[in-house]
Amino acid sequence: MRLEKAHYLNSQLADKALELLDLPGQDQVRRAGRQWVADRYTAEAATEALIEGIRQARALPGGAASATHPTAWMEELLSRFPVPPETNTQVEQSATSS
Repeated sequence: MRLEKAHYLNSQLADKALELLDLPGQDQVRRAGRQWVADRYTAEAATEALIEGIRQARALPGGAASATHPTAWMEELLSRFPVPPETNTQVEQSATSS
């Protein structure tokens, strides 16, 4: 099901891009564009690219590390930004929300 949905979305994207170009003879160009996208952006190709990226990242020097949440530096952050961000931010209600 995911592959079908991905193919459908790719076809829609190709159609929209060509629609925006407004070229004469779009049907043939659309078919070629859909095929180009389908050939290059399959779920299998994306999966392979992600796995290869992970493999390459793991081949780099380094090791396990611990993450530190930004709140660990809250005192330092607040000393550098003494004015709360809300002071300089104005959020307006949209016309649709009442």
